[in-house]
Amino acid sequence: MIRVFQYFQVRLILLMVLICGLALVAFGLVTWGVILGEKKEQMRLMLTSCALRFTEPLILESNRPDYHTQTQEAARVMTELKNTEVEYAVFNKEGVIVAQSDSWPTDLEIPNDIKSLFDLRKEAGKPETVSIHDPYADSPDSSSEEPRKEDRLPFPRPLRPRDRPPENGSMQNPTDQRRRPPRVPIDMENYSFYDLKGADTTWQTLKISAPGHVLLYAVSKDRMEEEMQAVSKAFVLALPLALAFIGIGAWLVSQQAIRPVNRLAASAENTTVEGLHRRIPESRNAVEFARLTQVYNEMLSRLEHSFAQASRFSSDAAHELNTPITILMGHLDDALQNAVPGSEEQSRYSLLLEEVQRLREIIDKLLLLSRADSGQLKLDKKVFNFSELLMESVEDAREFAPNLEWRININTAISLNGDPNLVRQIVSNLISNSIKYNKPDGYIEVSLTKENHAMVKLQVANSGTEIPEEQAALIFDRFYRIDPSRNRSIKGLGLGLPLAKEFTDLHGGKLELTENSSGRIAFSLLLPV
Repeated sequence: MIRVFQYFQVRLILLMVLICGLALVAFGLVTWGVILGEKKEQMRLMLTSCALRFTEPLILESNRPDYHTQTQEAARVMTELKNTEVEYAVFNKEGVIVAQSDSWPTDLEIPNDIKSLFDLRKEAGKPETVSIHDPYADSPDSSSEEPRKEDRLPFPRPLRPRDRPPENGSMQNPTDQRRRPPRVPIDMENYSFYDLKGADTTWQTLKISAPGHVLLYAVSKDRMEEEMQAVSKAFVLALPLALAFIGIGAWLVSQQAIRPVNRLAASAENTTVEGLHRRIPESRNAVEFARLTQVYNEMLSRLEHSFAQASRFSSDAAHELNTPITILMGHLDDALQNAVPGSEEQSRYSLLLEEVQRLREIIDKLLLLSRADSGQLKLDKKVFNFSELLMESVEDAREFAPNLEWRININTAISLNGDPNLVRQIVSNLISNSIKYNKPDGYIEVSLTKENHAMVKLQVANSGTEIPEEQAALIFDRFYRIDPSRNRSIKGLGLGLPLAKEFTDLHGGKLELTENSSGRIAFSLLLPV
């Protein structure tokens, strides 16, 4: 799981999803707050509107001596209020409800400042009650009594049906008509909003003060809370979908973003000695990666130049040394033939000839490696009997190690399409290596099998000492020898396994150390059929 987060693309996607998710959550919280504020404002506007429309009629009705008998005006008010979601209650100065709607919540916790409001008004010298006349009752002196100045309407009263002029066009004398009762002095500037709790419901309430009375208008917050819960639920359900779409979009964007890097990585992965001349075209759509592409191409140019010089030097040196070494070997051979048998001179010439032959072998192998590195070593592929070639190599090796136990398990008639000369060198190097690094009375095991009808597997194992782990990783390096003393107790150049590895790679195969334990060392060679 931890390795997943090591991928840049995964971290980029998670970072984008995290940032967008936080932005969505912040947007959702702000939106939720705005919607909640709008809902509360709508509730307050509803309460305020009802207060402006119905406060005065409700006070008038509650002040009637026979308020329990509903008048036409009261019926109209009740009908209009029932068509809204607003409940109301009218309290007298003792805090007793004198009028209320049918659905008024009786379990509502009324704030204590309702009674204290009357006490403050009483201390200030304001009247506790106002004498209000029944607007529809006949008064014997109503035609002669003028309304008080403070009870007059602050604006002209609209005409009512009874105020229509008679058919002759003359208005009746206002003193002959029933006068409108004094207007109730309602303090609309002194109001308060409360969130009051009932048994199961929270109510948004509006308190309005009037002489001798306090009115509470209430609307349930259940509907608002249900709507807000629906908004929250919709947001919670939509958030994972939004994050999923954001993740898909981030993946597509990251794919486009790292495409130049992937193209560069693919080019670097496929770069071989033969392909050092290839260059990556600079992308015009990704200016940020143009510099990286340019640096990579410049590096390839330097590598190509350096490798060409190194290959040229190795090839030229091998060719230049080949001629004098051949001449030297000829002279040493003549001197050896002319020396007195058994003399010190003959022994010296024999040792010199052996060293020159060893030098000649090094030069030949270096020339092969140089040609392989430069891509000039071409395979002369043909179909041949691999089983027969392997048996010949084993028989030749037995003559040099007759004291070892040979365990041969070679399937007959296994054919291979490759260069028989190079394959023979691979086999000879592996068997020669098993002979050199073996116990005096040890064994050599050679097996050849076919795997999956597409590959052949050659395994060469021998008894021997375990190779240290740090040295096992270097056995295919050129001129590396496991013998720590670097003496000549075990003859070798340190080029056998590197050459075998190069020839195996040319055939598209695989050569590796498969067993490295105390008492057994094994190399496996896989080659395509």
